[in-house]
Amino acid sequence: MGNYTSIWGKGPEAFRFQGNRAIVSASEHEVQQVIDYFKAWLPRATSVYKDNLEQQAKRQEHQQRQKLQQEREAEERRLRVLNNIKL
Repeated sequence: MGNYTSIWGKGPEAFRFQGNRAIVSASEHEVQQVIDYFKAWLPRATSVYKDNLEQQAKRQEHQQRQKLQQEREAEERRLRVLNNIKL
């Protein structure tokens, strides 16, 4: 996620997620500051997550295209062989 400000031990990596809840342990005097930092991280975390999803989709699309290309080339080779066979 890059640079961010947090309370020691309460950075983004310390959070667990259950549905729409973010969970982290914090003492009474840390709670508001943890919430404020969390809210500050959200736009960047959302952007990073979106970028990761887009990159993953591009990789999958590229792999699928490669697979289809290989299958097409194999079928073309097979057809050439069949066309060149003389019985």
